Amino acid sequence: MVTPRFCPQCGSADLAQRIPGGDTHARLICGSCQYIHYVNPKIIAGCIIEQEGKYLLCQRAIPPRPGTWTLPAGFME
Repeated sequence: MVTPRFCPQCGSADLAQRIPGGDTHARLICGSCQYIHYVNPKIIAGCIIEQEGKYLLCQRAIPPRPGTWTLPAGFME
């Protein structure tokens, strides 16, 4: 897989391998905008749970995007 030379989010050339907070693996991180470039095309699973017109969402506790809402899903590293 090709390693990017510039941040896909902001275009900065300030990319370096670091371990993000709450993670255990080194990732390519932009020093300018803190974008984390995950190089791990994996199989994931997600679901939509509906009961009486209400939908189940999960609030993310870890990066990327802690605090945002998402569907129940996951993947194996």
